[in-house]
Amino acid sequence: MKIFEEPAIVLLAKTLVIKLLNNVWYQPEEIFPVNGTPEVRQRAFWVQVDKTYFEIAKKLEDMKLDACANTTCLSRNPVVARVKGGISASVFVHNSAYREFLYSKFNVTPVDMESTAVALVCLQQRKPFITIRALSDLAGGGSDVSNEGDAFASLASQNSVEVLMKFFSLLE
Repeated sequence: MKIFEEPAIVLLAKTLVIKLLNNVWYQPEEIFPVNGTPEVRQRAFWVQVDKTYFEIAKKLEDMKLDACANTTCLSRNPVVARVKGGISASVFVHNSAYREFLYSKFNVTPVDMESTAVALVCLQQRKPFITIRALSDLAGGGSDVSNEGDAFASLASQNSVEVLMKFFSLLE
């Protein structure tokens, strides 16, 4: 489980040639803020999470999470961890060279495909946000003979719901 802090999401798109990766590109996204000038775009590369939400999330780090999905168990117990930065990409990352490039270039650990959409809408609407994710695979760092995503997606989903419900209870 990863909870992103500032900077939280990087949006990919500018061409770079990296050995082992072919081409990688990244660029800022464009938004039209709700309280901005009509038809005047703003660019966003990093979107910060709400500092209060991030501080509340610290209270989640001692949660006990399930380690087994049906008859398949993780080799170690899952943990809740806050991270300084996460990244969203428009592709499923199952390539360790790409994962390592993202870490070395942007100093981020988790990679997902969905958080950017939430982050950009919250930025546009000037609403606070935090991303709570359960990671179900190692982005190319796992075994070549198994697919952690398939094996642990349901476990990651269940753990994510448990953490999210606990987070909501702390907001009251």
